[in-house]
Amino acid sequence: MAPNLVTLVGFAWPLVNFLLFIIYAPTLTEISSSPLGELFDHGCDAINASVTTLVVTALLRLGPTDPSALFMLTISCIMFFTATLEEYHTHTLALGVINGPTEGILIMIALAFSAAAFSTDIWLMPANEVFGTSFAILDGVLLNQLVVFAELPIALSTVFTNLSACVRKPKHGTVSAATLAANLFPCLYLFALAWAWFFFSPGRILASAPWITLTSIGLLSAYLVGRLITAHLLLMDFPVVHTALALPTLAVANSALAHFGLLPAPPVDELTAAYALLAASVILYTHFAHDVISGFTTHLGINVLSIPYPPKTK
Repeated sequence: MAPNLVTLVGFAWPLVNFLLFIIYAPTLTEISSSPLGELFDHGCDAINASVTTLVVTALLRLGPTDPSALFMLTISCIMFFTATLEEYHTHTLALGVINGPTEGILIMIALAFSAAAFSTDIWLMPANEVFGTSFAILDGVLLNQLVVFAELPIALSTVFTNLSACVRKPKHGTVSAATLAANLFPCLYLFALAWAWFFFSPGRILASAPWITLTSIGLLSAYLVGRLITAHLLLMDFPVVHTALALPTLAVANSALAHFGLLPAPPVDELTAAYALLAASVILYTHFAHDVISGFTTHLGINVLSIPYPPKTK
C-alpha cells in the first residue's frame, strides 16, 4: 500500500463516524448508548489492548526470544482487567492520570513517529548512546528495553489504584482481600500459564510462533474481560473457575510434560497445539460475543449496528 493510501484509509474512519452521527443524532441530543453499547465498547477495547500491544512490541523490535513481548502483553491485559474489575465493584469507570485511551495512545503514536524519523533500528541502540549520557544504570540497556522498564511503574500504579478503589468505593457491600483474590485468579492464572509456556516449551514455541501464541493469550484475556463486564451489567457474580481456561492449560501441559521429562516429547506437535489453541480461542470468543449480544438485543428490543428511527409525528 502506498503511504498516501494508508493515510486516506485512516482518515476514512473518523469521517464515517462523523457521518453516522449526522444521520443518527441530527439534533445532538439523541440517545446512542445502552448496556449493550457498554459491553460492545469494552469488548472491542479488550481485544484492542492485546492487538495494539503486539503491534507495539513489533514496532520496538523486542523479539520473541526476549520475554519483553510477553511482559508487555501481560501488563497491558492485567491493567485492563483490573480497570474493569474496579468498574465491576464501584459501577464507575474511572481513568487514572495516566491511562491507555489517552496517554497510552499518545505514547504509541510518539513511538511510531520516532521509528518513522530514525528507523526502527533506533530501538536496538544502547540507551546511553541515544541520549548522549553515561549513566551506569543504563549500561548495556537498549532503548527498547528502557521503554519496557518504563512501563512497570505505570502498570503497578494503575493496578494498585484500581484494586484499592474496589475496597474503598464498592457500590454494594464490602469487598475483602479474599474476594479480590478470587476475582483476580482467572486473569493471573491465564498469564501464569503463558509464562510457563514461555519457559517450559521444549521448542520455544512462543519464540517460533509469537503471533499465534500471543494472540491466543490476548483473546482469552479479552474473553475474561467480557465475562467480567457482563457480570457487572447483569449484577452477577464473576466466577472463579472458567472452563475456557482448560484450553491453555492443555496447551501448556502438552509442552511442560516433555520439559520435565515426564514424556519423551510433547504428545501433540507444539505448533499444531498452538494453532489449535488459536482456533479454539477465536471460536470461544465468537460464540461468547454472539450469545451475549443476542441476549441483550432480544431483551432490550434493540439492534446491534443500527438505531431505529423514532416514529414520525404528524
